Amino acid sequence: MPINYGQLQIDFVCIGFPKCGTTSLYSVLRQHPQIMLAKGKETSFFDWCRQFAYPLEILQNQFFDAIEMDKRRYGLIESEFFKNAVDIAYYFGNDVKLIFMLRDPVERLYSAFKMRLRQGCGNIMRLYRRHQNLSTSQLFKVYCNEFIVNKNRDYCEEFENGDYIKWLREFAEIFPMDKIQIVFLEEYHQNTDGVIDQIECFLSVEEKRLRTRIVENEGNSVSKNYYCARLNGVFNEYYKKHNGYFVRYPRCGEWWIDRRNRVYAHTLKPEKERMDSETRHLCEQYYRESKHGLERFMDRSLNDIWFN
Repeated sequence: MPINYGQLQIDFVCIGFPKCGTTSLYSVLRQHPQIMLAKGKETSFFDWCRQFAYPLEILQNQFFDAIEMDKRRYGLIESEFFKNAVDIAYYFGNDVKLIFMLRDPVERLYSAFKMRLRQGCGNIMRLYRRHQNLSTSQLFKVYCNEFIVNKNRDYCEEFENGDYIKWLREFAEIFPMDKIQIVFLEEYHQNTDGVIDQIECFLSVEEKRLRTRIVENEGNSVSKNYYCARLNGVFNEYYKKHNGYFVRYPRCGEWWIDRRNRVYAHTLKPEKERMDSETRHLCEQYYRESKHGLERFMDRSLNDIWFN
């Protein structure tokens, strides 16, 4: 059974992946009268849980309203939790239900790359500094060649984040398969109500016709230039470094995020440039075996959504 602290019991966790539609899922499920989600979507629980003697008590404060365990399913939707199989079992028990949201890993990679340029964080900034004259798609091409062709491990993180089968296997060693639900963003786009119905059934809540939005947090923006990216990075890195403080004093965290978003209004620009075909082919080859591994794991073909 999931670990309890006071009256709080986490019934389900959507544990990833970044840029795969978790914000869309949050916006839909929070409307359900039998589901209670943490406010603000991302609690970043594993970034700060070890800073407190009773982290689940702090987590309880992240939820709206009073705890009503007999009426609701309590859940977390955290796009980075796919890295925490052992910790999730420790804090929430291995009986907790898990939802994975997946997206074509090549599309996810490009979207995550643009997110990093928007946030101004990570090793990508070193690449950005050396190639400030390039467009987003050209810089992405350099980025992919650095890792796939030149084997530069400095840029491995986002590539490995899209290796879904690696992370799924880690969870399958700890959690029973009937506690795992896999959702594809492409199928969510094609049949939103049908996918939500499946999730409601998986969570054992009543089916409701919830208001849905196909795209949330699409992320089609990047920093205007390298210096804007560095400024954005100051705000984001400071927030991450002091995450525990902002969790204890959420109003301060909300104030900081508001200031960051005001800076974003001046430092970001729209970006809808597509990756070129050569880069796409390179990335498709990189992820091919991972995709086939996922097919074997799920015992289903992905030809209709990822190989067409």
